[in-house]
Amino acid sequence: MQFEKEKSFILDCLKAFVNGTAVSQARWEELFLLSPNWDWMIRTAQAGRILPFLIHVFKKEGYLTHLSKKDQMWLHSFLMRSEWENRTKMAEFKKVKHLFEKNSISFIPLKGIALTCLVYQKTPFRYMADMDLLIKESDLGKARNLLLGDGFVLSEPKNRWQAKAMMKVIGRGNFVKANTDVDLQWCPKFFVDDEFLSWDCEGAWQRAKPFKRLGENVFMLSAVDQILYLSLQILNDIEINVVYLVQLLDLALVIQKYQVSHDILSEKIAALGPSAEKWLSAFFKMVGECFFENKPNGGLSAKSAAFFEKFFESLLTPKPGFSVKEVLQSIQSPWERFLFVVGYFVPSQNVLRRKTYSGFFGKVVCYFDHWRKQCFSFLKILLRQ
Repeated sequence: MQFEKEKSFILDCLKAFVNGTAVSQARWEELFLLSPNWDWMIRTAQAGRILPFLIHVFKKEGYLTHLSKKDQMWLHSFLMRSEWENRTKMAEFKKVKHLFEKNSISFIPLKGIALTCLVYQKTPFRYMADMDLLIKESDLGKARNLLLGDGFVLSEPKNRWQAKAMMKVIGRGNFVKANTDVDLQWCPKFFVDDEFLSWDCEGAWQRAKPFKRLGENVFMLSAVDQILYLSLQILNDIEINVVYLVQLLDLALVIQKYQVSHDILSEKIAALGPSAEKWLSAFFKMVGECFFENKPNGGLSAKSAAFFEKFFESLLTPKPGFSVKEVLQSIQSPWERFLFVVGYFVPSQNVLRRKTYSGFFGKVVCYFDHWRKQCFSFLKILLRQ
């Protein structure tokens, strides 16, 4: 495997960040002695959305000065920009929160919004592409109408007529207005081990506590539910090959903060079923080995080392048709199933708007280009079956 020393050092920095410790001086000396590929480390950390936290560790331990003046200036600038972007997302969140509050809709912020308040208070650099909000299923129609009435539009995938069917299956949907992207969730499902797993939303709501720091209508998941949600999201994203190192950092920080007992966690995992229990039990052992056992990364088991390699190898583009068969089996209406299949070969309005083609012939070219790509993807799906 390439860039082993760089990967090992990135994990060392994340471990130090999680545990509030310092990377040993011997590790710093070893790193600089081995002349690491700094460009690769920076690009990888940026792609994995953990670069601000690496910069923070370098700055805290006084090692930024070992880099060139140009690199130091760029990294300082990147850190400031990351904090500004985080603040901007929090400001966007407050607007949506006020919209829901005025209309008596309670919700639970997830991932970036929640973790900025829970584990990143002193280092508010956490990147957020969208804001994930969990609502009660009984509030779905009201929340959707509020967002649409406020100028949001339902975000479509690249294929026509598939958004609504997908929303019913996976229990979530994206609503977009300008730079604000709301990932609205009411009964989220996760694709793990070639099947959709349901998450105990009803129980999560019962265990959630008010979080008035963000608003009267805002609740926060219990520690166990927070850990399970983040873990299922990671396993889902590994399955579709779009996973980020920051997700690993998120989970480790929550585990460190709440120190949930293994017995309680095991009980909740078992309730999810045999498949989820197998994956999650192994996953938690590997996370514990990496972050909370006093061993060098070179001492990780072969299984753990191979698992963490996925976070460095992720293509950050979903596998084509990763769950087409499972989605089709989950769609109840024959008409919606027919539209879903036909829509696979028809570009969505979003795709048509993004293309630079103009006029009738431009649209024809766009359709043919879409058909070509989709037929090729469909052939690959059939070959995998």
